[in-house]
Amino acid sequence: GLLSTKRDAYGRLILGDIITSVNGKKVSNGSDLYRILDQCKVGDEVSCFTFL
Repeated sequence: GLLSTKRDAYGRLILGDIITSVNGKKVSNGSDLYRILDQCKVGDEVSCFTFL
C-alpha cells in the first residue's frame, strides 16, 4: 500500500510515497491528482507510479 506523509513525536515531517503519475499522466501536485482521478469511475483500475 501507499505510505502517507505524517509527523513524528517531535513534529518533524516523515515523507511517505510520492505519486508521480496515474494512468500514464504526470502528477505534479494535488490538483493534477484529483483532475486525473475525477475522470475515473468507481470500480476502474488505475496504475500509479510512486517515488520514495
